[in-house]
Parts: sequence; structure tokens; C-alpha cells
Amino acid sequence: MYELSIDERMEELVGQFVVVTKSRKDGQLLFYIDKKLRGTITSKWWSIFVENAKGFASLEDAIKLAKSLKYNNPNVYKVVDPNYDHDYDIKRAF
Repeated sequence: MYELSIDERMEELVGQFVVVTKSRKDGQLLFYIDKKLRGTITSKWWSIFVENAKGFASLEDAIKLAKSLKYNNPNVYKVVDPNYDHDYDIKRAF
């Protein structure tokens, strides 16, 4: 079981790359879910919460996954250091 608090998970993601797409329904950003979390959270592949995202240390690995996905034009973003209000910023990397 993969148990980290939201703060610990965000600290783990800072500086890493995540695969992001926009929802077809409402245009909201969706993050590709980490497989270690998928079984405990949901059986779906995408989440609106960045702390559930799969982090990639290398840009190339994230791009490889994004290119393998067929729908919704996924992109790669880099997670930038969150502030104290648990907000985060992501910068488009690809």
C-alpha cells in the first residue's frame, strides 16, 4: 500500500514531469494517475488532483507516455514548488 500525506506526495512531485490533458466535458486539467495509487483511489486513469499524478524524473519518459496516449492531446508539464496554501504551479514542458 502506498500511503503518503498530500504534503509528502506534493514534495515528491516537485521538479518532476506529469502528463496532463483537458477534460472534454468542462476543460478542467486532468492528471495521469500513478499506478501505485490507482488501486486505492479509483479504477480510472485520470484525476483532477495533482497529488495523484504519476511523476517522471525525465522529460523523455513523460513524453513517451504522452505520445502513447490516443485521445485528448495529452501534454507534459513540470510541477513547480508549491506554496504554503497547498497550491501548485505547473509549467508546460512539451
